[in-house]
Amino acid sequence: MNRIARSALIVLFVLSAGARVDAQEPNIRRLEVTVTAVSGKSIYIDIGREALVEPGDQLRLFPPGGSPVRAEILSVSRTSSRAVIRGSTAGIDVGTRGEVWIAEARVAEDSEQAESKPQASATPPPVEPPEVQAPEQPAVEEPKADEHPPWEHPPESWDSEMPLLAPAYTLAPEERDVRIHGRAFTGFDYTDDGKFDSTYQSWRSGMDLEIENGFGRGGVLFLEADFYTRSANVDDGEDDTDTDFRLDRASYRWGGLRGQPDSWEVGRFFHMEFPELGALDGVEFVHRMDSGSRLGASLGFLPEPTDEFKTAKDFGAAVFHRYVSDESEAFTFGTAYQKTMHEGSLDRDLLINALEYHPSRNTTVHATSWVDFYTSSDDRKNSSVELTQLLFDAQHRSDAGHGVGIFASRLRWPDMKRHEFQSLTDEQIEDNKVSRIGTNGWLKLSKRTRLSSRVDYWEDQDDSGESGRLRLGVRDFFYDRGEVSFEAYGSKGKFSDTVGGRVNANRRFDNGFLNLYWDTTEFHQVDFDGDQEDLLDHRAGLSYDTSVLGKWDVSIFVENRFGDEQDSWSVGFFLQRRF
Repeated sequence: MNRIARSALIVLFVLSAGARVDAQEPNIRRLEVTVTAVSGKSIYIDIGREALVEPGDQLRLFPPGGSPVRAEILSVSRTSSRAVIRGSTAGIDVGTRGEVWIAEARVAEDSEQAESKPQASATPPPVEPPEVQAPEQPAVEEPKADEHPPWEHPPESWDSEMPLLAPAYTLAPEERDVRIHGRAFTGFDYTDDGKFDSTYQSWRSGMDLEIENGFGRGGVLFLEADFYTRSANVDDGEDDTDTDFRLDRASYRWGGLRGQPDSWEVGRFFHMEFPELGALDGVEFVHRMDSGSRLGASLGFLPEPTDEFKTAKDFGAAVFHRYVSDESEAFTFGTAYQKTMHEGSLDRDLLINALEYHPSRNTTVHATSWVDFYTSSDDRKNSSVELTQLLFDAQHRSDAGHGVGIFASRLRWPDMKRHEFQSLTDEQIEDNKVSRIGTNGWLKLSKRTRLSSRVDYWEDQDDSGESGRLRLGVRDFFYDRGEVSFEAYGSKGKFSDTVGGRVNANRRFDNGFLNLYWDTTEFHQVDFDGDQEDLLDHRAGLSYDTSVLGKWDVSIFVENRFGDEQDSWSVGFFLQRRF
C-alpha cells in the first residue's frame, strides 16, 4: 500500500472511531484568530482579554502551503494579544489564520461570574457609592414585628452636612494575602529526514511565576525562564548541538492599582505600556492621570532579540504618552520616543505611534508606525526621516456572523549599529523594502457553513506579486461536534510560485480536541533550470490537545512530509501545568 493510501486510511479510521463516542461537554474550546501585525518572531492577533485569552495559551497558525506553526501567548490587552513564534516565521504575515485553544472550565467560570452580576442595560446606570450602615436614629413606636438582631457596628458621628452614603474601605495592596500562580512546561520535537538521512530534535522546559505581595509591600514578582537544547545529526556533515538557558523575565512591579496612579517595574521585562519598544533590562515608570491617559519613561539595557537574549551591548532611554478617551478605551493614541546607544556609540532615534479605535463593539482599527531619524553619520540613508515600518488592520464583524477586513504593511530596514536583523549588506539597508496590502472576509452561509477568503498584493524594490486563498468550513455535517474544511490557495512569490489545497478535519471529544490535515502544494522555482524546477510537496498530520483536571494542558502532534525531494516524519508534545 503506498504512503498516500496508508495516511488516508489512518485519517478515516480516527474520524470514524471518534464519531461513535457519546457526546458530552468538551473541555477545550477553539477560538479562531487573525494575525494583525508581525515584528520578527512577535505577532499580534485580533482577540484578547475579552475572549478569555491568557498568557501561556497555545496558538497555532496556518500559513498557506506550510506546516502549522506553533506560538505562545505572552501578553494580552482588552482586544488583542501578543505571541511569540518558537520556530520558523516563514509564511506568517498579516492576515494569516490561526486558532487559540482555551480550557472550557475557564469559559464556565467567566459565565458564572457574569450571571452573578446585574444585567447591563442600553444606558449605563449612574455610579453609586457603596452601601454602608446609616447612622442610628431615635426610636419610634411601631407595631411590634420580628425583632432585628442588634447592630454590631458602633454609632458614628454624623451631622446634616454629611452625605448619607459614604465610601467603603478595601484592603490596601500590602494588606492582602500572598498569592502565587503561574505554570511549568516542557516540550519536545523530533524530525527524521529520510531523504537526507538526518535527524533533528529540540527540548524546551521552563516556568512562569507570579508572586503577589510576596514581600508585604503590595508588589508583584515575575519570573519567566526556560532551558532548551537543540541538536542536528546530519549525514555527510558536521553534527551540531546547542544548549542554553534563557531568562525571559525577572522583574518586580509595584503601584498602578486603585488609588495608586504611579507604577514602577525594575528588572528584565517587556515594556508594559509600549511593548513595541521590546525587552528591557532596567526600569520603567508609568503615571496614570485622572482622565485615564498615561505617560512614562524607561531606561536600561536592551537585550538582543535572539534565542540567547544577550544584553549589555545596547542601552536605551524612552519617553511615552498614551491618550485614552474614556474608561472603555474606545479610542487610544500613543507616542513613544526612544534613543539608543550601541557599545557606547550613539545609535537609533526612533519614534513610534500606536492607534487603537473601537467605533462600535463589532469594529476594530489598529495602526502602528515606526519612524527613524538619521544624522550625517548614517551614510546608508539618503533622507533624515524615514517611515521604516507601518502596520494597519481594520476588521468589522456583523451580528449575523459575517465580517470583512483590510490590512496593509510597509517595511524598510533602518540604518543602525544594533544587531536586530539578519546580516544585511549596505545596499540592502539602503534600497530594500516590502509593502503589502490586502483584504479578508468571511460569510456565515448557514448555521453550519462558513466561507472565508483572503487576497493581498505585495511589492519590493525589484518585484511584485500576489497571493490568495479561499476556505469553506462545514460544522457538524459529516459527523457531530466537529468541522471539515476545504481550502485552495496560490501565490506568486519572489523566488517561487505556489498553488495548492488543504483539507482539515477536527473533532471535539469528551476530553480533548483532535485536528487532522492533508496539504498538497506544487512549487514552481522562478528562474531555475533543472529537475527541481517544479516540485510537488505533501503534508499529512494530526494533533491532539486536552486539558486534564483543569490544570494540565497536553498537546501532541505527528506530521509526515513526502513528495519530490521530501521524505520526513516529525513528532512532538507539549505539556504544561498551571497553578
